Amino acid sequence: MGSAMTTRPQILTEIGDIRHILDQAVDQLLSAAEHGLTAVRASPPDLTTLEAVLTAVLQIASFQDLVDQRLTRVYGLLQAQDVVKPTAPPPPPPSPLDADLLNGPALRGSGLDQAAADRLFKAD
Repeated sequence: MGSAMTTRPQILTEIGDIRHILDQAVDQLLSAAEHGLTAVRASPPDLTTLEAVLTAVLQIASFQDLVDQRLTRVYGLLQAQDVVKPTAPPPPPPSPLDADLLNGPALRGSGLDQAAADRLFKAD
């Protein structure tokens, strides 16, 4: 694998491609859902169109395979980057306030579940 100088741009490119694939898939799924709802609401329901829409949804779901391939590549690039010794000093640790905000979404099985989060915001 290349040096950290070439790996970082590769990683960013892969992440950009993943975002593009996900954006396209979501747009296609939303469009298919709209067409499906129109077909179901027709009087009588247009089952031929609904079947075509559901088949299209199954085809659109192939984005998962593309995203998995890209994520596997990013994972490999990050592993290769871990082997390369950093040339710059590590950044300072985040302040305690920033640390709470930088964790992002909880990993599956950790943090609050949705029911606990809903209880926090529920007005009594």
